[in-house]
Amino acid sequence: TNTPLPRISHGQFMVSPLAGWDRNEYAAFNPGTHQMQVHKDTSAEYGLMGSYVNPHIAVNNILFYTDPNNSKVWGDILSLSASGDPKADVTWALGACYTWHEIEMPGMALRINEPLLRAGPLFRVPSWNLAINPYVGYARLSVDTTYGDDAWDTSVYGVIARWDWRMLHATGQYYLQDAPALDQVFQVFRARLTAFVTENLGFMIRGEYMRQYSSKDTSLLMGPVYLF
Repeated sequence: TNTPLPRISHGQFMVSPLAGWDRNEYAAFNPGTHQMQVHKDTSAEYGLMGSYVNPHIAVNNILFYTDPNNSKVWGDILSLSASGDPKADVTWALGACYTWHEIEMPGMALRINEPLLRAGPLFRVPSWNLAINPYVGYARLSVDTTYGDDAWDTSVYGVIARWDWRMLHATGQYYLQDAPALDQVFQVFRARLTAFVTENLGFMIRGEYMRQYSSKDTSLLMGPVYLF
């Protein structure tokens, strides 16, 4: 083919408007029955993702909105990754992430803030067009509600994988978040696949699954991708 390959690893900005759906499930105490009640709902979700990538640094941000279970949910996830020699089969990788949620529920509002730091080795397998980054990290989970606020220190253990081949680009991330004070281990999985049709235009599918203290959330977003 004579179609130019996207220059996604050579100092490139990307923007992608996204739309899809969100499936939310959470358990809450019902004062009438004095029991935990599980609420489930599926709702439309909208997002806007932007990124900048060069051989050493990657910056990604996604802003999203959805309204399951009669709630209004705004969120933003900002992440930064830095790595060593871009040609080395084994090097280092550092990262930081800041997650923010603003949730308005019937009878209560809450805000979640979570900075996260991570570090680990980066392994590249050129014959498979693959890069793998296992890591350990630390996160501070803060929850402010209408009735008070609290914060917990958590340990993070995860892995990031990236695969690039011709006009296809895929990334995936999975991590466990150990919160001893809550006697809980949270899980987060994120993945996205981008297929380009020209050097600057493509299509993205992004999926996410989160299992937190009393909730489970699954989302799927898709939309066009523009490189410039």
